[in-house]
Amino acid sequence: MAISIIITDFTLISENDKYHNRYTFRNEDGLQFTNVMEINTLELSKIPPTEDGTLLWEWMKFLNAESKEEFDMIADKNPVIKKAVVRLEQLSQDERTRMLYESQQLREWDVALEKKGAILSIAKSMLDDGESVEKVMRYFNLTLEDIEEMKNADY
Repeated sequence: MAISIIITDFTLISENDKYHNRYTFRNEDGLQFTNVMEINTLELSKIPPTEDGTLLWEWMKFLNAESKEEFDMIADKNPVIKKAVVRLEQLSQDERTRMLYESQQLREWDVALEKKGAILSIAKSMLDDGESVEKVMRYFNLTLEDIEEMKNADY
């Protein structure tokens, strides 16, 4: 699976006011080409000034923070983001450590994507062999949207 995340500090998608947009590959009839590729846009310029109740809003505020006070304010609201702020401060002090951490993070993401690809491949095989959609969803913790995307994918 390939997921691209584009983070901008300017308006990239002027057709709507959403700060997060997810794109997949579809033809003119709406038929999805594959679910193994998607592009997500995160536009910092569109973050609403007040919370919208999503975890993504908190992370966007974290990414958009310009001062230690802003980092601390958002970190106080969310323990996971607080951990990220602490880690960011540590990594900012030592470039070699930062590079090692980034390399390790990339390896972890690659492994996670390979696992997800294998899971989806097995789930698709089960569907092709006649297993029920409900059973496959339950076994692999998939949504109906995942199943629909998988039916059009090439695993």
